[in-house]
Amino acid sequence: MNAVMMNSEAVKPRLQGKNKLREFGMLVRREIWENKGAIVWTPIVLAALQVIATLGFLAVILYKSSTGSLGRMIINGQEVPIGNANLHTALSQMSTEDVISGGRVADIFMYMATTWPLLIAGIVAFFYCLGALYDERKDRSILFWKSMPVSDLQTVASKAFVGLVVIPVFAVVISVVLILIYTSIFGLVATWQGGNAAATFANANPLKVVGSVISGLPLHFIWALPAAGWLLLCSAFAKRMPILWAVGIPLAIGVLIAWVEGGASLGRDISLSAAYFRDVVYHILPSIVPGSFFPEMGNVDIDFGRNLMPYSSPVIASMYSVLLKPATWIGAIAGIAMLWGAVQLRRRNGAI
Repeated sequence: MNAVMMNSEAVKPRLQGKNKLREFGMLVRREIWENKGAIVWTPIVLAALQVIATLGFLAVILYKSSTGSLGRMIINGQEVPIGNANLHTALSQMSTEDVISGGRVADIFMYMATTWPLLIAGIVAFFYCLGALYDERKDRSILFWKSMPVSDLQTVASKAFVGLVVIPVFAVVISVVLILIYTSIFGLVATWQGGNAAATFANANPLKVVGSVISGLPLHFIWALPAAGWLLLCSAFAKRMPILWAVGIPLAIGVLIAWVEGGASLGRDISLSAAYFRDVVYHILPSIVPGSFFPEMGNVDIDFGRNLMPYSSPVIASMYSVLLKPATWIGAIAGIAMLWGAVQLRRRNGAI
């Protein structure tokens, strides 16, 4: 009997842990369902518009090439006027150096294809976190959710998880899809015009591009913690227009510091306001955008060579050098503290 009781006591914490995880998963799914338009459909629609715009651009290029009004291009070291026949002949006679250069251009286009989805993800995450705790107080749904057997910690953590993880991951998925679409489009166009698309993309690095984008996600989760914490904190305490609190307070403090600094006539080598805007304002507002840590990376010679192993790229090593900076971890700790503050405010607050 004692053995049975001991076994049941040992199983109980594991069951409780599974239940907590299940509850957290349900909260995350609820957030995605309630914000499906912003989190799911907005990036998909904008990505589709981006592809349509690209197809339109290519149509214009091909039309101009057929009329001979596209301009000139360098092939095998010679300047060649671009017309339909000339373009077909030039692409079919590309040298090895031109094919390698074409692969590098393809890499650049693939990197550019990821920019728009990541920027949109940052905007969506910004407004999602800003309204996550404010909207439930405004529409009084907080009264219903507080009656459910779900803690304030789980609720705030689920909202932070959506802003920090779900939205960026979905943006990266869309970016990978766009890379595949663009690769197919440009490959078909190049083949149609007589180029050697297989040789060009053999010198490109799609795996490297995709690997670089995906490998930046764990760093983003840490880098964006202060932004998510600050936005959720403002969302928890603001009684109206939380965006004014989220943006106005950091900017007002920065202006005050600049005013005091100017009045004190500090030396030119000392700029507290510049340091504040660089280390605080930039860290608690734009850092919610995936990839916003790029300006903090060390100098790196981006290799568009033939190495297909993404994790051997010097870009990845430079990317994670951001973790060696104390400001990154100070910001992460501050973000966790602000999330804790948001939990406490939600525990005390009711409907507006």
